[in-house]
Amino acid sequence: MNNSYIQEEAKNAYDKFVGKGKILGISVGHRENLKKFSDMQKELLAYNNSSLGLQNVPLSKIVGSVQKTEDFRKGFIPKNSIVKIRWCNIYIEMLGDFKLPPVELYKIRDEYYVYDGNHRISVANFLNFSSIEAIVTEFFSGKDTEEDLNYREKFNFIKQTQLNLDLTESGDYKKLLQDIESLEGQGNLIEISKYWYQYIYTPIIKVLEFNGISLEERLESDLYINFLEHRRYLINNTKKHDYSYALVDYLNMIYLQKKYTIQTQIKINRYIDSLIRRLYKLDKEKSMDKTQKNKLSDLRKLIRGDFTDELYFSKVIRRDIKSWYYTKVLTTLDIFSDKSRLFEKSKWIQKKQLKLYRELKDYMNYYKKNYSNASTREGILDYILEVLIPTFEYLSYKKIDEDEFTAQYFKFSHRKIKFLKNGKNTSLEELESLYLNIGTESSTIQDWLSKTLKKEKTFKGNILKGVKELLLIKGQDVETFGELMDLYEGTTNYKTILHIKKQIWNFVELNPSHDWVKEKFAIDLEKLTHNKEGLKFFKTERFMHFIKDKSNTYTIIDFYMDIIHYKEKNNIENTTDIDTLLMQYINR
Repeated sequence: MNNSYIQEEAKNAYDKFVGKGKILGISVGHRENLKKFSDMQKELLAYNNSSLGLQNVPLSKIVGSVQKTEDFRKGFIPKNSIVKIRWCNIYIEMLGDFKLPPVELYKIRDEYYVYDGNHRISVANFLNFSSIEAIVTEFFSGKDTEEDLNYREKFNFIKQTQLNLDLTESGDYKKLLQDIESLEGQGNLIEISKYWYQYIYTPIIKVLEFNGISLEERLESDLYINFLEHRRYLINNTKKHDYSYALVDYLNMIYLQKKYTIQTQIKINRYIDSLIRRLYKLDKEKSMDKTQKNKLSDLRKLIRGDFTDELYFSKVIRRDIKSWYYTKVLTTLDIFSDKSRLFEKSKWIQKKQLKLYRELKDYMNYYKKNYSNASTREGILDYILEVLIPTFEYLSYKKIDEDEFTAQYFKFSHRKIKFLKNGKNTSLEELESLYLNIGTESSTIQDWLSKTLKKEKTFKGNILKGVKELLLIKGQDVETFGELMDLYEGTTNYKTILHIKKQIWNFVELNPSHDWVKEKFAIDLEKLTHNKEGLKFFKTERFMHFIKDKSNTYTIIDFYMDIIHYKEKNNIENTTDIDTLLMQYINR
């Protein structure tokens, strides 16, 4: 490009910047001067300083100059022609291949002042740069206002963690730092801070914001501080320390303050669901002892398996991981590979080695109860006939890719084995209707639970048949029992059914002329659903039941029977009222 043409373009750019009312969004119609660094330094007694090194600084935060306030006005618009030649040269250099050195800035609070590089800042403003590379020296206010105290804390926090988070109140940066330091095994503090920000702070903020949780006129990080305070309350009062549990409980608390209902109001979609599940898995790994963590590390060196199954096996395997992997896992999978070689897509599910091994192991436990002398080879053959072939045929009609095929296969397999173990040979059509995936659109978890419970209605009816027969034999109110089960969503849990039967037997034995349904069951359920702390606890347990991928839903009936079982297990007197028992159960 012709040199004279470039110089002419630079002069025209200068004239436009100086003379017009608005160029590239920068207002030039006013006559406000740049802020003077010395004025702000005197006002705030800001004489102590520290070097922050090289940073990328937003141009919008560069508000003044140390020495050149007479040459530029607000926006670094030149005041006079004295700076024109220098300005034009900088303009040409910025548009060319010249590598200009970083500017030097002084910082007070969140504002920056130019020590060296006023012309570069001016040209960058004209060219509408969003930020500029700068060597920054920070000056600290010598006053002790709330703002100054908070800012000094922020500076120390950034220095230690390299995380630039804004908080409203002084003292809160210390809380964040303590939260970060509570993590172990992630390297030095800066590495731990990066891990905390990516895997804990950011997911929690996203879940809260998705649920419409906000603080008026306050900052994003203040939202996390409120969550952190709730988590500390749980740690001190219930010994619950997991981030995932605290997050769900915090949401339930807020929703209950808005509307008192038994329904679960937490909003969720596929992405939010994945964030909470990852947080839950992180909690589980964090709670492992050193031996378990070493086993997990060894397992990850051997195989890149499903994260959940890695955690499961690193906990349950007592022997050496390598020995177990080569003698158990690979041997079993080799048999499966040989027997399923005619099915092309079996290679897809074999990529999830630990998940497949866990399914095969689970099926073998069921199979050996029916055929005690059966070999592993026979069990795997039966698995292929009873689970793999029907599922492959069913999924073959769906136009889905490998990842989706594999995911759906294991959902069907897991559910099929669960029902077989409970004595029910359910069709794949029924299994698909029972399994309802979280979609991409926003909905409450209650929507998912309600649909699932509705689909499980027939199954609920079957497992409740024995309870109703027992009630009839003992002369109890069967009709009211049925109404209560419908009102409180019933149960699909065999353990709960066994507890209910036991309660009926015990009650009738002690009170032969009384009705367990009306005099005990109905009254206790009414009290449970009107205890605010208890209801919050139930709703959190229910959500975590879902996050843990339990095969059956968790209802108030299940919750009530868990409390009753706790009473019996701990030999608590029968005369203890349900409210007292509930609080003992929560704080156990």
